[in-house]
Amino acid sequence: MRLPQQNTILMEDQFRDPERLDLPSASSFNITTMCPGSRNLIMSLPRVEEEPPDETAERGTRLHKAWETDDPSELDDEDSDIYKAGLDYKAKAVAQWCADNGITDYREGPKETRLWLHDSETMKPLSSGMMDWHFIAARHLLVGDFKSLYCPTLTPSHRNLQIRKLVVLAFMEYDDVEMVRGVLVKPIAKWQRIDAVDYCQKDIEFSRQQIMQSLWESYQPDAQRRPGAHCNYCPAKAFCAECSSYALLPSAMVGNALGMVERLTPADLVTIWERSTVIGKILDAVKTRLKGFSDEQLALLGIGRTPGRRLDPIIKTKEAVDFFLSEGINREELWSALKLSKTELQKAIMRDQGWPADKTRGYLKQMLVPFIEEKQASAGLEKV
Repeated sequence: MRLPQQNTILMEDQFRDPERLDLPSASSFNITTMCPGSRNLIMSLPRVEEEPPDETAERGTRLHKAWETDDPSELDDEDSDIYKAGLDYKAKAVAQWCADNGITDYREGPKETRLWLHDSETMKPLSSGMMDWHFIAARHLLVGDFKSLYCPTLTPSHRNLQIRKLVVLAFMEYDDVEMVRGVLVKPIAKWQRIDAVDYCQKDIEFSRQQIMQSLWESYQPDAQRRPGAHCNYCPAKAFCAECSSYALLPSAMVGNALGMVERLTPADLVTIWERSTVIGKILDAVKTRLKGFSDEQLALLGIGRTPGRRLDPIIKTKEAVDFFLSEGINREELWSALKLSKTELQKAIMRDQGWPADKTRGYLKQMLVPFIEEKQASAGLEKV
């Protein structure tokens, strides 16, 4: 199967994503496969300044960096526990792989290795994928990917297109391989924290053909956009008419009366909940566009601007406390107005004592017991 030719010889600053050369990657391959037209839409959009990542995304980035570098010093107490659990389950996955295949001699390949799929005739790159970690043992390969948080809607490994693509790329990279195991390591999932699938050569060849078919469809100028649950993770969802229609379906189901929620079937409730991210993104995009209107345009629409909320954070904490104590403010009342961050306290002690992160976390966990109130956030929801 020949894919349309494309010019991939560009300066680095011409790419939106220089690491992936703006080509489909394993991490987003579910979107590429389920919605072939998504790539054309993404590439047609003007370059805009990316929104700052939310705390969940930043947390995942910190954890993956720690796993890659074997350096958890930037992690807080809770993230450190996830980091250690991830390493424990990775070790268990390796041990199980060895036991299942009678492996006694193996080596670990480079972490965060990006592999490429090329056109067989022109050798131009078509797509890529990055393995978080992998192990090699004669005729066997083990390819692993960390999923740092809860992953409530993550597709299981035997249907997971990211793992499938990584398996194919790894098989093509190493000679004499006959069997590849792909593993999702999910350290804080509620169950199946090691989710593995085995591919023989026949499975890999079938998967390679499926990948090439998906790529071929995505490169067609009239590739169709097909909305679905994958829209939640698509970078073009705020600009996609099909995604908007899909996201607005719950509105048609519910109508204008919130009381109708009581009349929805359980399946309808789940459908609306699954699309909440897309709906939220659309609302954010609507507000951003409205804020870009002039005051006159807003007035014609019956909308006015409110003044921005004052923030004025107190940055000279010690000086402020000393001042108000000198003003006669009750000491106990003043202390009740202060908050002490465990993360910032850990960093301060590390700077002051020169201790490593693990020692500091252990010290704080023990010493802060008399001073903390044990609380836990309310339970959330996740897809099972």
